Amino acid sequence: MFGSGEVELSDISLDGGLLLHPALFVLVFGVCVVFNLLSVLIPVWMVTHRNIATTIKGE
Repeated sequence: MFGSGEVELSDISLDGGLLLHPALFVLVFGVCVVFNLLSVLIPVWMVTHRNIATTIKGE
């Protein structure tokens, strides 16, 4: 039903252009860093600018 699980790789060729584009890697890495910083800094900024009594009450 699910097959034998064998994969034939004899017709696949990988050249250097398919493996890594340095400019694309740097761009995607930079976007990941920006989103990571936003996901950390926005909640921290929101919490630090709230009234402590409101935070303790859970409102």
